Amino acid sequence: MYLTGNLARGLDTPIIDITLIGNNIDSTYLAKLIEKAEKLIARKIRTLVYEPEDEYQIEEPRLLIFGDEAKTKI
Repeated sequence: MYLTGNLARGLDTPIIDITLIGNNIDSTYLAKLIEKAEKLIARKIRTLVYEPEDEYQIEEPRLLIFGDEAKTKI
């Protein structure tokens, strides 16, 4: 899981950009968690979700907040 966008640059922003890379991520459950978190922090959370075998490129700057960067192909 990577934090990207303005918050990863160290700028205060009303939108939090997160990129998730994983197998079989339940999008319905993720949407419920995001909705709860947005209410708690009073900010919008924007997500990108990729399967490990997908072609993707994570924007810079990026901050790994969970997981193992060695296992991702960025």
